[in-house]
Amino acid sequence: MAEPTRPNAAPVPAGPPGYRIPPPQTGPAPAAPSAAAPSSAAPSSAAPSSAAPSRAATPPAAPTGTATTSGGAPLREPVLIGGLTQNGAILGAAAMLALAVVFFVLRGAVRSHLIANRATLSSANGASWALFTFLFVAAFTVVFGLIGDFWTLASFVVPLGVLSLVTLVLFVVLFNSATRIGR
Repeated sequence: MAEPTRPNAAPVPAGPPGYRIPPPQTGPAPAAPSAAAPSSAAPSSAAPSSAAPSRAATPPAAPTGTATTSGGAPLREPVLIGGLTQNGAILGAAAMLALAVVFFVLRGAVRSHLIANRATLSSANGASWALFTFLFVAAFTVVFGLIGDFWTLASFVVPLGVLSLVTLVLFVVLFNSATRIGR
């Protein structure tokens, strides 16, 4: 069923299916008829739309499960895991990508240092990749622990803390063995 057209009305922007954005109101809102008003009063011809309530006057309900609300209420962002939101995950991934680039450059510097000190290529590569892995796991723990507020979850902190310690020990052992091994 087509909706009646209104003269001099602004076009209504399109929204998701089943949702209609109400047109902007210009001027004072029409007064609702009160029960104390006499019923014999005829509506004036100047405001024919005020006699019947408009569908646009009542805001439609937002579909369940979405982040939007009607009536100017604050928007809630969907939570992925624990306290991590979509924006938090995107920011964390961007931070990890930037840190990975920095750690990769640092890995190359450590590798070059070991090779300059007469270490073999394989031992220098092993030590530098162990350093990169340690830094990346430690940064992942810190970044997503802060963004997602995971510091209270033992299932997050304990495995990543153990993995960080293992890779740190591996780096120290490989670095020391690389400096002792000559070409």
